[in-house]
Amino acid sequence: FVTSQLQAVQHVHQQSYLQGLYRMPLLEALSFLPEEDLTNAQHTCQRLNIIGDELRQILYSNLSLEEKNEKLINCAKTNQTKAVKLLLKAGADINAQDQLEATALLWAVSKNHINIVQLLLKHKANIDQPNHFGYTPLIIASINGNIAIVRILLNRRANIDLQTMYGRTAFRFATTRGHHEIAQMLLEETERRQIALEDKQVQF
Repeated sequence: FVTSQLQAVQHVHQQSYLQGLYRMPLLEALSFLPEEDLTNAQHTCQRLNIIGDELRQILYSNLSLEEKNEKLINCAKTNQTKAVKLLLKAGADINAQDQLEATALLWAVSKNHINIVQLLLKHKANIDQPNHFGYTPLIIASINGNIAIVRILLNRRANIDLQTMYGRTAFRFATTRGHHEIAQMLLEETERRQIALEDKQVQF
């Protein structure tokens, strides 16, 4: 069925008919393709001047929620920004967790994929969601010594005081690993928040 649809559309394209006459039938036909055939399908779509993102969107829409969530985590892990956007649009759960209870955000932070981190936070990912061992995105970023990601998380008001199951905080990891600039950032942010809290209490 798919092969015949592609051949028919190629013939129409060669005859220079309007793209609107075949665009949706082709995309609908491609929605039946298994994921492993996506590359070949994309090459065909490129020849037919059809945007690859539209094809991928249809394929993602046909996945189960569990498959979408698994793919979202994998794409965040491997720095596939476009795929993450399309999966979120297709209804993937942004706070879904893998077997270690790690979210897409936690993986993006751990791999230092700053663009993915910003994208997930923009879409309201849970900034403090820990994995099975209690490691939060801020703790992971502090371990990695990634100043830019730590700053992003602090600006989004990530919880500084959360601990791993072993009782270690982001500040402790930053200090013991020699990430002194991050340790200083955490101290200063803690102080700022405390002052803001005290000022708010005085107003009442």
